[in-house]
Amino acid sequence: NNIPLLYASSSCIHNWWLSPYGISKKVNEQTAFDHQVGLRFTTVYGDGARDSMLIGKLIDGSIGYLTRHVRDFVHVSDVVDAIVLLMSKDIRTLKPAYDIGTGVGNVVEDLGKIAGWEGIEVTDGDPCEAQDNTADISEMRALGWEPKVKVDEYLVQRTVPH
Repeated sequence: NNIPLLYASSSCIHNWWLSPYGISKKVNEQTAFDHQVGLRFTTVYGDGARDSMLIGKLIDGSIGYLTRHVRDFVHVSDVVDAIVLLMSKDIRTLKPAYDIGTGVGNVVEDLGKIAGWEGIEVTDGDPCEAQDNTADISEMRALGWEPKVKVDEYLVQRTVPH
């Protein structure tokens, strides 16, 4: 019916072969119809995010270990701004998919230190995860979008040294 649609994809699309989750996102993008746009979210955090994700665990003290992965953490308010911007555009002029992140890679171990977690176990992480999920946000910037919240500043405001 040629219905315009924005749908959630993932930064896992860039290394889709590493996990069933990445494969499912690849299939979604490959089978999308014209005028359906995938939003390749990186690691979303902020109010309303799951406490079981890294940033929530760093804040609430339930973190068990850190990794050397590089992650692009994007605040939920920046995600909302990106979605609102894309909704305001003529979907026929949009690309089939956009990376939604900050364009800044953060080493997970370093974020742990910012949150006050010194001396905690550090691992290489799971091989089913990309080593680096930093987004290329040049296409979103060309549309006039710019992320505003920085994960390190967010952590400093919400954590107490441990």
